[in-house]
Amino acid sequence: MKFDAIIFDVDGVLIDVSQSYRIAIIRTVKQFSGKQISNADIDLLKQTPGFNNDWDASFALNKEITDPKQVDRTSDEYKKMKDYFQSQYLGELIFKEKSLIDLKTLELLSSKGLKMGVATSRPREEAFIALRTAGISPKYILERNVVAQEDAPEKPSPEPLLLAKKKINATNPVYVGDTSSDKLAAERAKMPFIYCKKNPQIELMEIENVNQLIDVI
Repeated sequence: MKFDAIIFDVDGVLIDVSQSYRIAIIRTVKQFSGKQISNADIDLLKQTPGFNNDWDASFALNKEITDPKQVDRTSDEYKKMKDYFQSQYLGELIFKEKSLIDLKTLELLSSKGLKMGVATSRPREEAFIALRTAGISPKYILERNVVAQEDAPEKPSPEPLLLAKKKINATNPVYVGDTSSDKLAAERAKMPFIYCKKNPQIELMEIENVNQLIDVI
């Protein structure tokens, strides 16, 4: 396969959120339900397409919901949980995020003439902060090539990927993600998908971390 561009998810692919968003979910569930959940609980929920949004995941884990259609974003409880989540994340945890991609990898991808963009469920400003802090934007990924939560329906809708493809003027991009929602979005967009996961199988399109992209591409 010959790719002319790469579209990245952010959380778990470009940025390590184990000490930020993940902790915010754990704290939020503890605050509202008294339950102590683990990263394994979060991983299990996120295997269900539709739980890409961490506010939704927090609400679902609190209410023991397994169907994303049951998440009521208009409820007062949801809004209170979201506000608490944001207070934890923006007040402290955002500063604990680290880059997962080496700048050397970005240099190599760029040297091959590959265009690069982002399709994320993060709010736009949170995406910009993470990418700037990691040194990824604007040198390697222009901010105008970032598709965020405000720009399109959330994954597993294919629209964020298709919009990112349009923004970077790509013909045959590949999407790199780490959740079932990412994979389904790529399938719906008819876009090749590279699965960045903890225990990759012996398949061409599965990698353990984003820096192995060079081997695949």
